[in-house]
Amino acid sequence: MKPTIRPTSTPLKVDAPPCRATVVAQPDGLYRVQFDLVNATDVDVELPSYAPFVQFQLRAEAGGAAISVEQPTLDLGLQEVTLRLPARENLTLTTPVRLHLGAAAPPPQDRFVWSIDHEPAGLTLEFTLDLPAPYGGPCRTAPEGAR
Repeated sequence: MKPTIRPTSTPLKVDAPPCRATVVAQPDGLYRVQFDLVNATDVDVELPSYAPFVQFQLRAEAGGAAISVEQPTLDLGLQEVTLRLPARENLTLTTPVRLHLGAAAPPPQDRFVWSIDHEPAGLTLEFTLDLPAPYGGPCRTAPEGAR
């Protein structure tokens, strides 16, 4: 999946978080995951990574308690790549990994679907990307658009 570079529509703050995670409900009941890397500096940045998508770890918690994340084993051929993040711009990284939240239905057998046995409400997700600091995070977020 090719990253998308987006010029910022508003000036970036120097203290803007370098990594933002977004988890959004989809019509099929799963949640899409994407990351926005923000370069608030005046210098272009090169980040070593992997294709077909950036690797990451996910932790989940609710009410201060850790919630288990079921991650099927992925056996992918990875290639080393360099992500280029221009000065004062954002880089959007999409991932084929989707999230199944809640215990209402059995999780799909798709290896790109990770399951968390907790409803979206009250859930906090923490992503750590396999990227150098400060872009690796952790990036904390909550699921958006719960159905």
